[in-house]
Amino acid sequence: RPPAGEMRRGDAHAAAMQRPRDVYLGSKEKWVRARVIERSQLRKGDIVPGPLIVNQPDTTVFVLPQQALRVAPGGILRIRDREVAQ
Repeated sequence: RPPAGEMRRGDAHAAAMQRPRDVYLGSKEKWVRARVIERSQLRKGDIVPGPLIVNQPDTTVFVLPQQALRVAPGGILRIRDREVAQ
């Protein structure tokens, strides 16, 4: 299983990390280990590579291994291929 990857921060706030979870992505990719973070801890400018699970009270967001999540102005979560998200 691949390591979780690094997180780049747009500010000094530390994300609340939870225990990683194993996620099954089908017969081609099999199992991957995804980091789990709380949505409330993300800040504008944060870039977090997948695989990633973002928890919040009303939904869960999953970022695939080849993608990255970027927090845009207004707190909007944008998920793009890793090359585009940088």
